[in-house]
Amino acid sequence: EMIICERKNMVNRINDFLYKPIFFRDIEKKDGYVCLMFISVYIVGFLLVVLHTDREYIHLVGSLFNLIFCLVLVVTNINKLYTLGLRKTKLKETLITASVIFALSLLINVQQIITNKITIYDFVFNMLFALIAIGFVEEFIFRGYMWPRLVVLFGRHKGTLICGALFGLMHVISICKYDND
Repeated sequence: EMIICERKNMVNRINDFLYKPIFFRDIEKKDGYVCLMFISVYIVGFLLVVLHTDREYIHLVGSLFNLIFCLVLVVTNINKLYTLGLRKTKLKETLITASVIFALSLLINVQQIITNKITIYDFVFNMLFALIAIGFVEEFIFRGYMWPRLVVLFGRHKGTLICGALFGLMHVISICKYDND
């Protein structure tokens, strides 16, 4: 009985860590329904972008689509930006993580830079593009916008699973399209 109680306490601590109230404050079920509408538009739009974009331009066009979608989310939630995950807390950790990713990428690509296969300018541009246009935007859409609203609408575990499945679906759409080319 004591072991079961300890496991429940551990699960409760994990849940409290993952589902901090600040993420869900001021988000109502109606926001979840609006999110489902946005998700539908996003998936259809993303699918159309992938189907009608040549392979060499997909990263640019897909990133522009995602950036526009992010702007729409910001404008439609302008009074509650904190519900999108935009807060000043953890800024230091975010900058450290981005610096570590940048440094590791530089280390991995140093041979190509030394042998002039890529320029340092191209490396920095591609790295910033990847960190901002791909990494940040995906996190913003899925973890900042969709995840809290789906958790409020469907509950902690179902909302998290649905959000993760949608995240995977977006990547499967891209992979399936270009594996067949």
